[in-house]
Amino acid sequence: MADWVSPVRLEYATSQDFSSGAASFTGSFVRVKVDNLAFEKIVKLHYRAATGWQEVELPWTAGYGSHDIFSARVPYMNEFAISYTANNITYWDNNDFQNYSVPNFHSAVGGHVMLRRATLAAYASYQRSMSGVIYVENMSYNKRVGVRALPFGGSTWLDLGAHYIGLANEDSEVSLGPVEQWEYGSPIVNTSGFTFAAYYQNLDTGEWSWDNNFGRDYAIFVSEIE
Repeated sequence: MADWVSPVRLEYATSQDFSSGAASFTGSFVRVKVDNLAFEKIVKLHYRAATGWQEVELPWTAGYGSHDIFSARVPYMNEFAISYTANNITYWDNNDFQNYSVPNFHSAVGGHVMLRRATLAAYASYQRSMSGVIYVENMSYNKRVGVRALPFGGSTWLDLGAHYIGLANEDSEVSLGPVEQWEYGSPIVNTSGFTFAAYYQNLDTGEWSWDNNFGRDYAIFVSEIE
């Protein structure tokens, strides 16, 4: 299992620059996931503009105990990196020193795969199922996407295969990829929640990519996490 080492990871980004009749829009959207290392956190977007490199601090969006989400609409960009400062230490997600690229109407995801949503449904006493959405980078037509999940109190991991539902188009009018949305679901099991991680296997190369919540796996026992 390949772990994501840095405690900051791009969840999703897209850029749009269009004009159609009376409607027009120029800008980008960025969503970042960080490990909850401290209460005080600073997450910054560093992007290349026409006048050179600029930076903007991203606002906190949501917290889920083990991790936090920072997101915002930002000026139009097509190259960027992300920094995260906690406990006076600064960490980077710069796409393995290549920076991220989001050409017009395109998108990007960190580490090739990212859990976007997990929802826990309750039935009778301690009967639960889990469903949700995974973002993956389309590096190959031949791939496996899904979630490995362990019910609380259980000893057998479930392999929950996901199916393709379309291109990711979060906060965008048009998406040309390469980020895709895949949907997964579990059977109803006797449990109060799940421990789990999202995976993406490129079948052409055999390479595995994981989003395991910065090495600790996700845990869901409430209605929804992102």
